Amino acid sequence: SVIPDYSKKAMALLEVLEKEVVSASSQDGSFSAHLRAIVFVEQIALTYPLASLINKYSSQHNVSHLNASALSGGSSMTEFTREQNLHEFRAGKISVLVCTSAVEEGLDVDRCGVVVRFNRFTTTKSHIQGKGRARAENANVYYFENDPDDEESKASRLDAVAEDSDAGLSSDQMARVLDHLATEGRHEGVHPYYPDATRTAPQINLYNCVKIFDSYVKSVLKQEFNPEDLLERSGSDGPILKLKYPSELGWQEIVAEDVNKWWQGVASDQIWQVIRSENMTSSEKDKRRFLHYTCVKMSQAGHLSKWNTPSQAALTRSRIECDELPAPSGPCTLRNKFRPTSLRLDYARSQE
Repeated sequence: SVIPDYSKKAMALLEVLEKEVVSASSQDGSFSAHLRAIVFVEQIALTYPLASLINKYSSQHNVSHLNASALSGGSSMTEFTREQNLHEFRAGKISVLVCTSAVEEGLDVDRCGVVVRFNRFTTTKSHIQGKGRARAENANVYYFENDPDDEESKASRLDAVAEDSDAGLSSDQMARVLDHLATEGRHEGVHPYYPDATRTAPQINLYNCVKIFDSYVKSVLKQEFNPEDLLERSGSDGPILKLKYPSELGWQEIVAEDVNKWWQGVASDQIWQVIRSENMTSSEKDKRRFLHYTCVKMSQAGHLSKWNTPSQAALTRSRIECDELPAPSGPCTLRNKFRPTSLRLDYARSQE
């Protein structure tokens, strides 16, 4: 046996795309009329290689109008690249978009007629949202590792429960629940903070600010770091007095006085959701209050984009303008993100 250019699973995907995209494209010569396809994968690490593989296959086999780009959220892609790839996909210059489920809610393209779930998904929500991306008439949805009939059955049961008045809350109870969900943890103008006035971009809140900040520092300095190296405390375990973060203008400082002014007049029970914060210590809450305000100021200063990712200027200049941080000490844990079967040589071999 020999190792082929494409695994059987990849080959099945390519056959689907060639059949669907190319057959639709051949009906009209204009770019904008070409059918588009979205391929959902489980990990960001697969978006670029799979898009590259599709382009390689198209080039080798002279498949017209079959070309792909990757799309992912978070700090894995610059805002400029994300917007450019999405624009080209909508315009028909790119026929296939390989992306993660993190961006599935914001993908609305009228002529998207093919949706492929290349990896297994585990929620009915993913089934419903995935189908919802297929906007074109007579669109097709392909599942590689899920049973379509089983997923449709789950969605039907979910609809039945939602429509069963005996199984749900009364209108008065529902109104009280919605009012609670709409106001719990919210204080207009303070928390959560929306970088985009239209509120279409991700918010900054007490629960995602740690990830936003850590990801920003790692991305702009291109190194691992110990978060405590950026904090100045009153005593070894005392409250935070000062925090610094890297930027294209050098190190920036946030002081406790400004943080306290931001939260002034906001009672603790107004911002902390009970379920999400019941196991947090007062020290962790204090740190999150500090980081939330820091991320807000980073966003307002243009160091963070409206997607809560580093700005291009921050990515380009911060490492030059800021000294390198000490390397973290202590044990390091590595996590394997790949399925065991994907590491087997015979998983990608052809069978003779």
